[in-house]
Amino acid sequence: MHQKLKYFLKYIVLFSTFSLTAFAQKNGQENLPNFSNKIIPKNEASLKVQWIDSSGNVYPGTRIFSMQWVWIKDKTNTEMAHPTLRVNIHSKLPSTWKPLSSQSEGLTVATPLTYAEEQSITVDLQTTNAKQLYNFSDSSGRTFPMTLAFEMQLSRPYILVNPSCRANGMRFVIHKTEGKHLYVALNCADLGDRYEIQFFKSKDSTWINADDLTGYDLTNEKNSFFYEVKKPKDQVVFTRKLFRVGTLDNRNQPNIYSVYYYPKVNPKRFYSSVGLGATYYNYTEVIDNIKVNQISLTGKVNLGYRLIPKVLDIAFNGFGTVIAINHSGSSPDLPEARFYGLNGRLGYRLPIDLGATEFMFLTGWYFWGMIVSGNQYGIASLSGPQLFITMLNSQAGHSGWWTYVKFAMISKAIEISNLSNRELAIGGGLELSARETKPYSITLDIAHAQFMETDKDLNNGMKLFSMTLGLSKAL
Repeated sequence: MHQKLKYFLKYIVLFSTFSLTAFAQKNGQENLPNFSNKIIPKNEASLKVQWIDSSGNVYPGTRIFSMQWVWIKDKTNTEMAHPTLRVNIHSKLPSTWKPLSSQSEGLTVATPLTYAEEQSITVDLQTTNAKQLYNFSDSSGRTFPMTLAFEMQLSRPYILVNPSCRANGMRFVIHKTEGKHLYVALNCADLGDRYEIQFFKSKDSTWINADDLTGYDLTNEKNSFFYEVKKPKDQVVFTRKLFRVGTLDNRNQPNIYSVYYYPKVNPKRFYSSVGLGATYYNYTEVIDNIKVNQISLTGKVNLGYRLIPKVLDIAFNGFGTVIAINHSGSSPDLPEARFYGLNGRLGYRLPIDLGATEFMFLTGWYFWGMIVSGNQYGIASLSGPQLFITMLNSQAGHSGWWTYVKFAMISKAIEISNLSNRELAIGGGLELSARETKPYSITLDIAHAQFMETDKDLNNGMKLFSMTLGLSKAL
């Protein structure tokens, strides 16, 4: 009899190992290479289920009928659905036994114990070691304390990703899997303009407290935490890490994971726009006390390319007067002026992760000048290095916007002049549509430039204030 029981228990272990591996592969388990390119091995797991009496004796006739990973939602809170290993057990207890009371440890009863030719119970496992405690009584009134014990051996936690996360491009990257608790899991909700993500761990684990890991309940009373990120628009979104998290098993062995966002569409590398605006100019010159006020129609072209997405951009901007609408000067015979300019910039995205908001630091060369009939006044050309700081917001479902500040040193030759010869500028734009991939935008640019001749004998200088209100169209 003892030998038969030994073979029977061995059969249960082998059956459990096969079933767990198969069901995990069908229900969202995901193995990805870690940063050292070592492939995470399969999770070799086995589950042993036994009825044990109060004296520690194993009661024969217990078998696992089915197992599967399922996502369930607790009715008592607002959390997303979390995973659980649902196990159906068939056993052959005496038909005269009836349950008086029961208590769960590390599991939830999904379908209560039922009686037919054999007993059946379905439980949702939440740890690697769980118990369902029963007090049975027979027809004579005698009581029989029994424990339905679950013991799982596994090589690492199961990694479960809800289909809603896969659909939205959320993925695990595994750094370390030394702990052996039951699972970690990810569930996601697409709220239109942002993603809400919930990370779960099984109850037989604790959180790792470290500065580089995402915050959570430090008391370890909660087994999940929420992470919300603003969703960028498809044309500007890039692969990026969302958060990093760690867990410990009951042997104090760690597991470290990162969650990444992989966009469903490739980001747009080349971008461009054209614009037209009304510009007010106020220009003054020291010699002859020249003063000119002018309103012009200004055309603009913007071109850019993401050399290294999310890191480095190169961009060019050109503008020029199309036509002077209104002109007045300190002398009635002063002709109108045509302004033109060209910017070349290399931009670095600052490593500040704010979802759909980005900061860029740009530097490059700035060139501008004036065309005046008969060269009666004005600056033929000035150029110099420039510095830009730009903040952009492109959240899905919202109108995008951007703002910038600029400082440029200007001189007549290709040289670094003194800081008093400079241009300061500020500006920004707002998209007129929240959903168009190539929207129209309203723009505002304000600049002030001043320049003094380096030739002391000439002793001439100028100041220029300009303000442009325009409309641009992304191409």
